[in-house]
Amino acid sequence: IRIALWKFVNADVPTKSSLYDKCIASNPICPRCHIDVENVNHVFRFCVFLRDVWVALEYTTPMHGTQMSFHEWLSWMFDTYIKIKHIEINTTLWAFWFARNRLVHEGTNQGVRELVVFVRSYYQLTALASRALRASSNAIVRWYPPPRDFIKVNVDAGFQLGQKKTSSVVVIRDENGQSLEACSRITYPVLSMFATEAIALTHGLRFAYELGFLSMILEGDSKSVIEKIRSDMENVTTCFSVVLEIVILKSLNPINFFITELKREKKPFLSMAVLASSNSRL
Repeated sequence: IRIALWKFVNADVPTKSSLYDKCIASNPICPRCHIDVENVNHVFRFCVFLRDVWVALEYTTPMHGTQMSFHEWLSWMFDTYIKIKHIEINTTLWAFWFARNRLVHEGTNQGVRELVVFVRSYYQLTALASRALRASSNAIVRWYPPPRDFIKVNVDAGFQLGQKKTSSVVVIRDENGQSLEACSRITYPVLSMFATEAIALTHGLRFAYELGFLSMILEGDSKSVIEKIRSDMENVTTCFSVVLEIVILKSLNPINFFITELKREKKPFLSMAVLASSNSRL
């Protein structure tokens, strides 16, 4: 949307007027209202159809607005309305251009109500995502060292739904915070995010065991998976693979094993990739 807005402000979009000036279009008339010349101002402000959308979204028109350039009008809009409304204004402009292109290239004519619903829905979704990103950017992992003679195995996972593939990262550290070993692994097919987190814990457990560590704390950030594993230690169900791995390893050697949830605090973000970058093997 930002790129599109930059193009709108600089009149760097193929309106009928600009195409007509380049002898590409046969006429400069707006393909929607068939009344006026289609330039940037007309596409986003003056077309009768689009004026109804602005009214439905409860935006007003400045006095002497007809004498303003598009850039001046947009500056007035940003100065007049609070910052949180700027996203909706930008979304509306982008939606206008998208609807215009659908009309020109596909013959699809979107109505006023349809555009208003789209703009409001997209705006609400963007605002929700923005709040979630701000919250997650402040909430970060604080790493606590394991007890003496224990190692801590941190795991993280990513899930690609379309490819049904998961990638997991494992980092092992001692009580001094020294990175001892690290690895990454790709697994497929995987059908859910829950299974992804469970598989990552399994990989971390197996990786630490194969390196000869028998006293460990396995730590991940999926609360639901960890709680399920704890409950399933007595009743093996959903997290069968992780629980089975624990049972098998305990039967082979007496391991001291704990599983904990990674706590998040209001701190600057430190990713697993950073944790794995120091003295690690990937």
